[in-house]
Amino acid sequence: MKVILKMKDGSEMLFKLFPEKAPITVSNFVSLIDKGFYDGLSFHRVVKDYVIQGGSEDNTCMCRPGFTISGEFA
Repeated sequence: MKVILKMKDGSEMLFKLFPEKAPITVSNFVSLIDKGFYDGLSFHRVVKDYVIQGGSEDNTCMCRPGFTISGEFA
């Protein structure tokens, strides 16, 4: 499964998701995208082919959806 994230500047990021390895995590991520949870947030740490971390537009908020999910480690 692939998800394309469109940035404000017109650039795009491609995410490869693996629902067969982490079905709860993928479902949660896609659900939050569909609800607009990530709209307006910025990325403050990007390490190519490894990790992306995001937060609020001015990086002052620890934005959380109000619930947690169990970790899935593959």
